Amino acid sequence: MEDERGIEKAAEESMLFENLPQLPEEFDLDLIGGDIWDALLGAIPVLKYIKVGKDVYVSITDKLFAKKFICFLYGLKEIPVRKREKFIKELRKSGEATGELILSIIDRLDHQSKTAILANLCIARIEEQISIEDFFRLVSMLERIPYVDLNRLEDYKEKFYEPGATEMLYSAGAVRQFVIDAAGDSQYQLTKLGLKMLRFGLQRNVANINLQAGTDIHQHWIEA
Repeated sequence: MEDERGIEKAAEESMLFENLPQLPEEFDLDLIGGDIWDALLGAIPVLKYIKVGKDVYVSITDKLFAKKFICFLYGLKEIPVRKREKFIKELRKSGEATGELILSIIDRLDHQSKTAILANLCIARIEEQISIEDFFRLVSMLERIPYVDLNRLEDYKEKFYEPGATEMLYSAGAVRQFVIDAAGDSQYQLTKLGLKMLRFGLQRNVANINLQAGTDIHQHWIEA
């Protein structure tokens, strides 16, 4: 129990650290030198709890989690500490310890690149571009959509259908059925929440997107 409280506190402290060491854009934990590791361990206390270090054997799971957590923190690097503190306090009001909440979200993300999207969503909430309710909805959407399909989200700025990807995006609430066609040529378009994911999570240009209301139903009559 003490270790659990310790790692939760370490996660919050890690989110508030101001001077993260400089890292190459693409890095491999196995190739980082000792000096950088010492700096990372000093800046990111949570790493001490997941047994990651230059002289420590790590499991694949621990290594992947470490990389995801590091990428998440670097995504928040340019946000002033006082704003990060305010965000942490807001998350506490959700009823969960902030450290536990962030750790559990990152652990559930199935792709390292999703952690950068998570950081973008945190920033969008910090800058009050989205509500706290939509932040949690978008995080849930991020967890549920495979990364390969998340990258297809931009295709749905217009009416679109792609077998497999559409079904995954639809089940997560990112797209809606815009044209219902009895012949099977149904089309889908972004939902308002999907648009927010595209804009704030994936940081794509949405200036010319016009989401239309309603649903078109196309019926095909067969003459006797």
